[in-house]
Amino acid sequence: MTSDLRVSGDPFWTRLRELLRERDVEPDRAVLVQLFTEDTDQWLGILVTSALRVFLFIYDRSHREIDGSNFNEWEELTGQTEHSEYRAFIEQIDCGMELSRAVQN
Repeated sequence: MTSDLRVSGDPFWTRLRELLRERDVEPDRAVLVQLFTEDTDQWLGILVTSALRVFLFIYDRSHREIDGSNFNEWEELTGQTEHSEYRAFIEQIDCGMELSRAVQN
C-alpha cells in the first residue's frame, strides 16, 4: 500500500497524495499502515508521517469525478493509545513507526 501511495499513477492514489499534501504530509515519506473499505466508496486509512505522527482518515470516493474525492474525517492519533482505532491497529502503527525511524537514521 505504501508503494502505491508513493508512486501509483492510478487516479485513486494520485488524488489521495494531493489530499495528504494539502495537510502538509509528504506522501513519498509517509508509511500507509492500514487502508480498507468501509463501504464501496469510503476507505479508512491510517498512516505514519516522517515526523512520526499518526493520522486516521476516511477517504470518500463517492463522487463520480476524482477531484471531488475528499477526506470525510482527518484525526491525529499520535499518542492516543486508548483510541479504538489505534488499539485495533497497534501492530501496524508500531511497524510504521519503526520503518519511519529507520529511514531517518
